[in-house]
Amino acid sequence: LNPTHLYTGPGTYLVSLQIFNACDTLFLTQTLVIAGSPRAGILTNLFGGCEPLTVQFESEFTGSGWQYEWWFPGGNPASASIANPVVEYDFAGMYDVTLVVSDGIDSDTIFIENFISVLDRPVASFQVETNGLEVDFTFTGTANSVVWYFGDGATSVDLNPMHTYSSPGMYQAWVVARNLCGIDSTYLDLEVGLPPIANGNVLNKEGCTPLTATWTDQSQGANIRNWFFEGGNPATSTDSVVRVRYDNPGLFNTLLVVENNFGLDSLLFSNSIDVTATPIVDFSFTAIGLQVSFENLSQNAANYRWDFGDGSSTSALVNPQHTFPAQGLYFVTLQGLNVDCSASTTRAVNVQLINTSNPGEAFGWKVYPNPFIGHFTIEIPDKVASYALLDLAGKTLQEGFLQAGLNNIKPSHLESGIMVLQIRSVRGVAYFKIIKD
Repeated sequence: LNPTHLYTGPGTYLVSLQIFNACDTLFLTQTLVIAGSPRAGILTNLFGGCEPLTVQFESEFTGSGWQYEWWFPGGNPASASIANPVVEYDFAGMYDVTLVVSDGIDSDTIFIENFISVLDRPVASFQVETNGLEVDFTFTGTANSVVWYFGDGATSVDLNPMHTYSSPGMYQAWVVARNLCGIDSTYLDLEVGLPPIANGNVLNKEGCTPLTATWTDQSQGANIRNWFFEGGNPATSTDSVVRVRYDNPGLFNTLLVVENNFGLDSLLFSNSIDVTATPIVDFSFTAIGLQVSFENLSQNAANYRWDFGDGSSTSALVNPQHTFPAQGLYFVTLQGLNVDCSASTTRAVNVQLINTSNPGEAFGWKVYPNPFIGHFTIEIPDKVASYALLDLAGKTLQEGFLQAGLNNIKPSHLESGIMVLQIRSVRGVAYFKIIKD
């Protein structure tokens, strides 16, 4: 009377009911529509391509009253609520897709991992590291294959090649990057060369204090230099030719550092400067009559040579005694020597037989005041005479003629100190020690 029937699938069915009894028979017909449960399935026009990639998605199954929810991680839009959305992928990668189909009673879900594959377009970029004429190229872009053009006619298909240029210079290096999505290229202007080679020489590298040496930069390929002179003045320099003064004795090093765009080099000139101390020569003396005792006050000397100025003899003693042949003014020279250097000094030695403060007294010659400040007086009876002011080395400082009587001498241009006054006439020569305050 009230049957139950299981249909095999959704669809539209025509159901008929026959009713009958002994009196009559009736037929009742009705259309029955049976809807199925929601189903999820995904169709696309593309499964992959190059960035940016536009994909048309479609729901494989549709039904009356069905609702659709899409999720596109990494896509634009990231979600949709229509049956057939369009999604754009701007960046390379593998992307998942999820679809949920529901009818308010039941639902179905499909998730496909890495469903959409988006490929990079090629990007050409690279870095270089130079070492002299050798250049290491490192590809920093994205590509399936590369071709290098080094600018000197050579090429390479290695990903990270090393190339040696035959000579210094400017080169334009290119890289061409390829993959399934296209081609890209870029270039870099390179300057390659060799680091400098430090070299130099020195003139007058050995000698006595003060020693002046001349240093010359003979480096190859350098555009920057720095000198360092141990014990020298100047102590440093950037000039190509440098005159350096060494005031102290010793062995001294010199360092030269040179640079260019490709590196630096240095050269140490070890013990390149050999400076010997110049003797400091001085002496004092004590005279008793014609015999004079000399005291050597020199420094930095190993050997000595005395010239007593009387033409008779020399001496190599440190502190000699010498007897002069006659009274008078003698210019005594002491020379001090060491292995490489020598120096000398000369002093005037007034030798008198009579110990008197005024050796010209026998001739009636007088000099006063002594010491003097601005001028002094020479008093003589001689009608014709001359005078000369000498320094202690015998050099004439001032000279002139004298007349009988008082002669006013004004050596205003001379510095203060001890001098020797020589007076000469037909009667003889006398020497006076005179002091200017």
